[in-house]
Amino acid sequence: AYSGILAAAPAVAKNNPERTQRRALEDVNSGNYSSVDFQAALDDLNGQFSNFGGRVHATNYTDWMRECAYYFKRGGFGHEYLQVKYSTYHLKNKPSGLCNFQLYVDFNVWNDTVQDVLSETDLLSTNFEDIEDQLPPLALPAFMSFPETAKDVSEIVLFANTNSLKVSVKNSGHSYTAGSSSKGSLQLNLRKFPKYSFTHVHECEEDREYTPFSG
Repeated sequence: AYSGILAAAPAVAKNNPERTQRRALEDVNSGNYSSVDFQAALDDLNGQFSNFGGRVHATNYTDWMRECAYYFKRGGFGHEYLQVKYSTYHLKNKPSGLCNFQLYVDFNVWNDTVQDVLSETDLLSTNFEDIEDQLPPLALPAFMSFPETAKDVSEIVLFANTNSLKVSVKNSGHSYTAGSSSKGSLQLNLRKFPKYSFTHVHECEEDREYTPFSG
């Protein structure tokens, strides 16, 4: 899977997470996800998780540009399906969880200007907002989570349902049409879930208690 062809990415310029996260939230069509009530509900949800992975956070389009699009550009954009010449095993484990295996599926509509704009842009020192008006809209999740237990999944799905958020689920991410990545959704990225993780074992803290499921 082209492992080792590309060198590691060099150091990048400082990102502006608050601005790029606000932009991602604008892509959610229902609800007010910048309201005080929503943020309080999100904080309450995240307070239930002792592990950072389970926590829900707004996605950052600049992360996508630096962790995903960068490697498509380094590989010359591949063939007509815009596949990446980089190990997909490593690509799917980028911190943001946003990378798909074809670049064109990351956009609502693909046109010839995308490759031109990305080719002419230093993707490691530019914020997404600086080139956004030159690109078609992205089709990426608005929120990301990396649940590690069934309880994590249950709580996150309940939160999404309560707040009228679509839910998308990514297992290994090998969908050629990016069926696991839905625009404006809250994604359950299962790369840390025991069945799909490196170790297949989840180690609980000794003092952590789980509330039994009812029914």
